[in-house]
Amino acid sequence: VGKKGAADLGALQRAVAEHYLPNRIAAVYDPGVDDGAAELPLLRGKQLVHGKAALYVCRDFACRAPITDPAAVAAELEAPPNGERPPTTIAIHLPGQATPEGTARYAAGIAETGSTELGTTGLRTGRLGFGSYRTHDRSPGHREALKRALRSGVNLIDTATNYIDGARAPATSRRWNAKSTEPPSRRW
Repeated sequence: VGKKGAADLGALQRAVAEHYLPNRIAAVYDPGVDDGAAELPLLRGKQLVHGKAALYVCRDFACRAPITDPAAVAAELEAPPNGERPPTTIAIHLPGQATPEGTARYAAGIAETGSTELGTTGLRTGRLGFGSYRTHDRSPGHREALKRALRSGVNLIDTATNYIDGARAPATSRRWNAKSTEPPSRRW
C-alpha cells in the first residue's frame, strides 16, 4: 500500500522483488486514487502506516503486521507460517543414496513397466516418474498420490526448485534408497 511512484513504496517493491515467490498474488494499492481497488477483498482495510508505504504479508486469509522498513521484508517473506515449518508427512527419510547396483535390482522388479538408465549416472529408473511441483505436505490427496506412485513402481521423483509456500515438499526431496529390498508399501 502506498502512493504509486513514491520512494518508500518503490523501496518495499524492490525488497520484495529480491525473492522468488511462486504461486503468490501481489497487488499495489494507492489509497489516494479512487479506482475501486479498496473494495477488493485482498486490499480491503489495508492503509498507509503513519503516512508511510506498507507491505502486508498474508497467508491463509490472515495478514501479519504491516512492514514499512524494506530491511524487514526478507525476514518476513522467509519466515515459515506460524513461526515454524510443519513436519513433513509424505514420507520417511531413508539413509544412504541410490547406487547403480541397487537401482538395477529395483529395475528388475518392475520389468512390466520397463526401466531406463538415468542419463550417464549408471542408475536405473522406471519409465514413469512423479512430478511434485504442485504437491504439499499437508494435503492428504497429495500424500496418497505419492504413496500410490511408489507402490506402483515409481522410483523417480521430480523435486523442482519451487513448491507451494516454499516448503519444497521436503519429503519428496529426500533420497529414496533404492538399495532397500522392502517394498515402499511397508515403509509407511
